[in-house]
This record gives sequence, structure tokens and C-alpha cells, in this order.
Amino acid sequence: MKIAILWTKLSGYLNTCLKALASLPNVSLMVINQQISHDAPFDESQFAWMEPRYQWRNKVDTVTLRKKLNEFYPDVLLISGWHIKGYRSMARQFSGKALRVMAMDNQWRGTAKQWVGCLTAPFFVQRLADAVFLPGERQRIFAQKLGFKVDQILIGLLCCEHNQFAEYGNQQIERKNSFVYVGRLAEEKGIKELLYAYDEYRKNIQLPWKLTIIGTGPLSYSVQRQNEVIYEGFVQPNELPKLLAFHGCLILPSLFEPWGVVLHEATSAKLPIIATDKVGATVHLLQDGYNGYLVEAGNVESLAGAMKRMSTLSYEERYHMGENSYNLSLQYTPQRWASYFYEKIQILSKQLNIRI
Repeated sequence: MKIAILWTKLSGYLNTCLKALASLPNVSLMVINQQISHDAPFDESQFAWMEPRYQWRNKVDTVTLRKKLNEFYPDVLLISGWHIKGYRSMARQFSGKALRVMAMDNQWRGTAKQWVGCLTAPFFVQRLADAVFLPGERQRIFAQKLGFKVDQILIGLLCCEHNQFAEYGNQQIERKNSFVYVGRLAEEKGIKELLYAYDEYRKNIQLPWKLTIIGTGPLSYSVQRQNEVIYEGFVQPNELPKLLAFHGCLILPSLFEPWGVVLHEATSAKLPIIATDKVGATVHLLQDGYNGYLVEAGNVESLAGAMKRMSTLSYEERYHMGENSYNLSLQYTPQRWASYFYEKIQILSKQLNIRI
């Protein structure tokens, strides 16, 4: 089975899932992707195994892409969204010739733009894809409003390198009494609210935990100016599991987050988590009071209160929260991602009479 991956920028976690897919019998992959950005300078060598591969910088060369895909002649296209013109062109060209699966992480928010999308879906999105691959429930709601039926919807798109995080999480290490944030340093990530909340938290507790921030972005300078915050900068994916596992709790304060793979990374490493209600992954990976605390996005007081509750729990209480996190993390693994996708595309191909 030949599968072409038409993606934007690659990530470490997608790399692991694609490796698992490529390891299945009779599966060949071709990867098309946008080149690595300065915001997330991943080590390019981790993608060296991908062959054949075509990379583009600012705009897809449709002529070149068409030539490469025609040479590969895929049975399946996995396409990252519908916003790239060249990818839309290939989706139309391979209609009826290959199974077209569109990956999307858009949550249903009921915006005017989304309602327009629903009205135009029969003439646009539905003509580009035979099925959709989504992270979770909030995305499923949107997909169904776009007209995709239950059997056209695949769930579990975004999955971390589970084994690596679990390996360090399962070790009997002494975790630091510290909070950790991992992600882009941008306003929509709630970085300013996190810094305000951490300052408020420190004023209301005798022995406050440290806060470590990992990542890069436009607000890096603001983070570095905070005397009580430990700033680690960007960390390569292979270094993150060990680093993350030594902390006591992950915080994801996003004002809006379509999914949030870092929640899966933290739960795989047996960390309790604090996250906002605008993080899509909380529906599946956070149960309030069971493996962490759910807070209102943008509410500094609520976030500071959750930090205080977490840091005043006993070691045993936090340990059990970490175990509960791990149990929730088992919903997603790269091996399950690959076998599930492989099984579903075979079923869908038979339903649509597409020979693969």
C-alpha cells in the first residue's frame, strides 16, 4: 500500500507515528512537507529516513508535486487541512483514484467563518476528502457539521512518542517540586496569564514551587525577565522526555489550543496536569480532581488557586494523580495510531470501491 503524506511542518511526534506506519507489512510512504521553521528548530536528521520526500519553503510548486505524486502513484493521500492550494489541487486530481483522508484539528467554536464553512462544505471540503482524521471529540463535532458521517471520521490524529515518555515516567525518580510549561511562547498560549498567576501564587504560599518554561516564541524576552522563572529555551524532542519527567506538574494555560500534544506527553510521563478548558485534549486526557485540575482560560485567580492546591497535596496524592494520568495516556500510542489508520483506510477503500 502506497501512502502519500501531504503535510505542513513536521514534528517529532508525527515522525514517530509515521515510522510506526512505515513498519507495517507492504506499506510504502512518500512525505511532502514544508521546511522546518526557526520557531521550532527540530533536528532535521530525525527525518532522514523518509524517502521519497519532497520539501517546499513558502509555496508548493504544483507542477513538481504533481509529477512526484504521479511517479509514486499513491493508494492513499493523508492531507494536512484544506488551506494549501497545491494540496487541494492534488486532492481533486486523485478523486476516485486514491483514498483521500484530510487531517484537521479545528475545534467547533460556532464562529461566523465556521458556519459559512458548513454551508459551503458540500461544494468545497466534501469534494476534497473521502474521510477526515481528527484528534478528538471537539473536532468530531465540527466534522459532522461539515457533513462527514460517523464512518468517515477517524479519531486519534495527534499522538506523542509514548514509549519514550513512559520510560522515564516509570522510573522511580524523585520529582522536583516544580511546575513546567512546554510550548510556544505566544499570547494565545496564555503565557502572560501564567506569569501573573505564578506571581500571585508565590504571594499566597510559604514554600512555593519553581516554574520552568521550555520553548521559544515572541514572548521569550518577557519570560527571561522573570527572576523566579527558570527558562530553558527550545529543547529537542529526544531530550524532552527525561527533562519533563523530573517535574511535579505540567501547566498548559492556553487561551485557545486546538489539541495540545504536550498533555499526552505529560500524562505518558505520569505527571499531574493543570490546563484550561480551551485545550482540546482536556476532554480526553484531563479529569478534574482525578489527574489534575481544569481551570477557566484567562482566569488568573483560578490558575493560581490550582497551582496552590497542587503544590500542597501530599506526595502520595500527587503520585496517584500521576498514575491516573498514565492510564488516560494509553488511549493513544504510535503503534495504535498506525494500526488503526491502516485498518480504517482499508475499510473505507472497500466502501468506496477504491482499489488499494
